[in-house]
Amino acid sequence: MLKVLVVEDEELIRKGIALAVDWAALDCVVVGEAANGREALEAVKRYHPSLIFTGPENAGNGRTGDACRPAGAGESGVCNYSHRL
Repeated sequence: MLKVLVVEDEELIRKGIALAVDWAALDCVVVGEAANGREALEAVKRYHPSLIFTGPENAGNGRTGDACRPAGAGESGVCNYSHRL
């Protein structure tokens, strides 16, 4: 089972992703959530996720996607998504 970390600064969207997706059907489990890059780094160290699910605003800006790799998530995949409200 893959361990998923959801990183999103908007709480409603973060909770929606964590709760609305049938992660078990995808052989995944959400092990943690983070609202920003600092929280994401702490969660990566704590949970060692297989997949980091984050929006494009976080993935390549040095806060979440790039910063997680040297923090110990070298084996993690980063999945970007896009949303509009």
